Amino acid sequence: MKHVIIIFLFINILSLSATDVSGVQTGTWALEDSPFVVIGDVQIPAGDELTIEPGVSVQFWGDWNITAEGMLIAQGTETDSIYFVRYPTYSGYWDEIRLEQETGDGYEISYCFIRGADNGINSIDAPVYIHDSHLDANMTGIHLFAIGNANPPDVLIENCLIEHSIENGIDIYENGNTIIQNCEITSNGMGTQYRGAIQVNIQTNGAVCSPIIRDNYIHDNNKQGITCTDMFSAGTINVLIQNNQIIGNLTGVYFYNCGGTLQDNQISDNFIPGDMNSGAGVMCYGTLATPMITGNAITGNYTALYITNGANPYMGNTASANPLEQGMNTFQENIDANGVNNSVYVYNCSNTYTIMAENNTWDSEDYADIAVTIHDGEDSPSLPIVDFDPIYAPPANLLSGTFTYSGFEIDNWVFNLFNVNSNLDVEMYPIEYGSFELSMIPSGFYFLIITGTGVEGNIAVGAIGDYFFPDVLSITETSQYTDLELEIFDYEYETHYYVPRIVIEGDYTLYHFVEGGVYPYSQALLYQDGNYLRYYGKPIYTENGWEIEEFVPYNEVYMKINDIQVGDTWESLRLYGGDESVIFDYTVVARDTIEIDSELHESFTCFATYENAFCYQEQYVADIGFFSRLSLTAQDLMEGNFAIDMSTINLTATESSFLPLADDFFVQWMPQEKPLTPWNLTFASGLDDIPILFWNPPAETTACQTYRLYADEEMIAEFPVTNHQYPVPLPIAETTDFYITGYDGTNETEPSNTISWIVPTGEDDNQIPQNITQLQQNIPNPFYTDNSRSGFTRISFHLANDSHTFLDIYNCRGRKIKSLIDKTLTAGDHQFEWDGCTANGSKAASGVYYYKLSAGEFSETRKLLLIR
Repeated sequence: MKHVIIIFLFINILSLSATDVSGVQTGTWALEDSPFVVIGDVQIPAGDELTIEPGVSVQFWGDWNITAEGMLIAQGTETDSIYFVRYPTYSGYWDEIRLEQETGDGYEISYCFIRGADNGINSIDAPVYIHDSHLDANMTGIHLFAIGNANPPDVLIENCLIEHSIENGIDIYENGNTIIQNCEITSNGMGTQYRGAIQVNIQTNGAVCSPIIRDNYIHDNNKQGITCTDMFSAGTINVLIQNNQIIGNLTGVYFYNCGGTLQDNQISDNFIPGDMNSGAGVMCYGTLATPMITGNAITGNYTALYITNGANPYMGNTASANPLEQGMNTFQENIDANGVNNSVYVYNCSNTYTIMAENNTWDSEDYADIAVTIHDGEDSPSLPIVDFDPIYAPPANLLSGTFTYSGFEIDNWVFNLFNVNSNLDVEMYPIEYGSFELSMIPSGFYFLIITGTGVEGNIAVGAIGDYFFPDVLSITETSQYTDLELEIFDYEYETHYYVPRIVIEGDYTLYHFVEGGVYPYSQALLYQDGNYLRYYGKPIYTENGWEIEEFVPYNEVYMKINDIQVGDTWESLRLYGGDESVIFDYTVVARDTIEIDSELHESFTCFATYENAFCYQEQYVADIGFFSRLSLTAQDLMEGNFAIDMSTINLTATESSFLPLADDFFVQWMPQEKPLTPWNLTFASGLDDIPILFWNPPAETTACQTYRLYADEEMIAEFPVTNHQYPVPLPIAETTDFYITGYDGTNETEPSNTISWIVPTGEDDNQIPQNITQLQQNIPNPFYTDNSRSGFTRISFHLANDSHTFLDIYNCRGRKIKSLIDKTLTAGDHQFEWDGCTANGSKAASGVYYYKLSAGEFSETRKLLLIR
């Protein structure tokens, strides 16, 4: 399960312009009026609406609430959360955000930080969607109340962090139409009462409460991870608890007089050290406690299952046709503080029934050894017998073989099965070097790839077939692939593009196009339509071999490949496993001529954006196809040492296209070795138009201690290798050639490339238009934020006219982290500083960032490098 990690940074801002609010409130709580101080209960009447803008802070000065009979819109953003918190001088709990509108589309609460309430959010029979929010240190994080409603409203809670609640993180009262998914729920139940991090309750006769709890990380809570409680013995709780990680709680899951399904969860290490009253992975209490328990890994608890007061969970019955009674649980290493292994412990139950626990995996395959770990009627005649015969037998499918490798020292080997039709579905198995044998493999169609990693970051890889596009293995319950042989090779990070086959479908020629790295991570069937490649569908592997899975609309653009011009834009659909798709907006921003293997090629640079956020940069070269797809990491951009591997190009025909597909088309790019000399020496314009020299460092093997700068063959400066930029010494009276070398105290490297500073004439100066808006390169760049270096960088620009101006800082993923300017400025020169901090005052990490100037119709983006 992919854990959801959400971090909200909380700032108390004491503002002289705080806005006091109470009573009826409608309209908008705007950021410019923040913070809003609640000095009495706030009401949003039915039929009215209150919008709270992103970034607003709402501070409660007392035990007050916000009650919405009408619509409350509280939707922050990734970079600007909405804060609901105590007023700094108030130490008690404020009341709640109370949602009471029972009809309509429901409420959406997103990117909110909620702290210090009795109930952070209290939904009273109201539909609500709560996502990407952080609820911290409340009495109860989220309270859902639908008592008396036979068909309660839909509630979806996802991608939230809920922590440090005194009682419950989420408390559900009879709302069965609730889904909780992809949340992290931790450190709740901090009070003395036994309150589950997630608690499901029946409080009335005839009520129904059957929520879905799936794909969550529920860990280190002081009481139960999940508690299902039927106080009226109504027998109508049927909760689905699926694919969660439930780890490190006092008890993992507690079924009190209720049923439900516990399926495919990891339930581990639930105990309080030394506390023998804790430690059940699953606890079942009462005669109505009859959950279906299947496919779970219940390990490392004091007791895997504690069964008492007549409970009868269904843990496996081979005679049953119900798929939820097939067992396949793992009960292993559940050892208490006294060293006793307790797989199942039965207490205070009648001997009139049998507890079924067939078809499971235990600590041993010896029946006598398993019986020792079970406390039942064999130990006390008054108790029921636990039937654990037969033991789980894995499927008959089998993969076995050997592999060889003679490269780097590799510490960890992993056997990977990538689902051919959904690369998001990966089966991974640690193995020892040399051989492998696997039998417990889900049925499906797979690429088989073995990878190895070393302590120094070395990677080795091999596959059945060619790992660029491996052979497909069809795994069924009876299939066997034995005596397989693989050869493992050293691997350097690369991206490759491949057309393993062409398909003729009616009037269409379809290219089976593969993008890959260690494995093929994206596949599509493309056809050419004029200047564009478009999707026809995607290849899918079945028992009949490769087939076409069409999707609508089938003709979405993959890429423009001909007649590319600067300024062109288009939308590009990308598929990333399963049914997941993303639309990128492409803009061609530059045209250039580059040299590859002594040949000149026309190239274009494209920027890709997603939902108006800068994503990455791509460069294309005619006659070659893809030149590179550059992920904008700090190291990649600073070193800039990527190039196509010309020897891998395999084209049966060449055309003037930026993606000249053909049968068996193949091309890859990979990092080049860094030169032994400083390289890529360039000029940039700095503060007050002072020219700055920039360069890339040589390979670390040169052991350089200093750089030496030469002007017209004469050394003019020597400085430490920690510098990667240098201001050109002024004045320069005439055209001068510069180059730089590395020096280790004895030997000097070969020179870098030579660049020329050309002194402009007066006529040249007059040709430069002065009344234009211009953005300069920041100075210094890179900039350092420790005390021994400049703690800020200056960003300068010239405005041609008075303009409302925005100057924003973005991280390498295109997310805005700080706004330096958002106001009207006069025409002329301006200068602002960035200290390397985000909008909430935290220090930005080392790496590449972007600053964007927008003024009227002008917009330009440049990059900078921050080093801590």
